[in-house]
Amino acid sequence: MSSLRSYDPSEDALPITKLYPMVGPIEKEESAVEAFGEIFAFFERHPEADLGSPGPLVHLIESHVGKYEDLLAASLKRKPSVTTVTMAHRILNAHRSSKERNELMALLADVSGNPDSSDYVREQARHYHECQTRG
Repeated sequence: MSSLRSYDPSEDALPITKLYPMVGPIEKEESAVEAFGEIFAFFERHPEADLGSPGPLVHLIESHVGKYEDLLAASLKRKPSVTTVTMAHRILNAHRSSKERNELMALLADVSGNPDSSDYVREQARHYHECQTRG
């Protein structure tokens, strides 16, 4: 996943076509979790990038339930991105503990009011928070 360090999705009309080949070699490996820190750093460097819906990086991470949630929370606190906000929303749509749900809802609320986040990221966090509140 070191190729993520030099990749800039803003230079591609369709970044997803570059991301699949990066993910392919490690997606079935148990050691894939070792790349998660680098992936979250990538999300933070490109907070508004359209990386798929949800895209290969998110699919890779989400295939390892229980091994990425703390990294996601830390990334949302550090530098939220559209991708990490969407990941939080996807977890909230799944059946998780009320403790985890409350923590993610609080993080979305924090992001929606975070002046260091872009308007777009704040709006997405606000939208997802409202969706989850309405049920």
